Amino acid sequence: MFWRSDPRAPGGPKNLSDPNWPKNGALLTGTTIVGRDGEKFLEVTSFQQAGASEAVPVSGKFMLHNQGGQILFPVNDEND
Repeated sequence: MFWRSDPRAPGGPKNLSDPNWPKNGALLTGTTIVGRDGEKFLEVTSFQQAGASEAVPVSGKFMLHNQGGQILFPVNDEND
């Protein structure tokens, strides 16, 4: 899992070189959006690594819902 740029932008999403991406078990908060190619992404507003005590606010970072299978699992998803 790597952060992506805005999938609605011309040229579509690109991988962002940010070493602080969510690892397995992280909790991501945000809004589901649809990219230019119809794929679903989460526009992330904060994330909490597994085992961390606090969430970290972020902006301009997106995560695919599916990549060879589902990688994001809703806990409380009001948009899906």
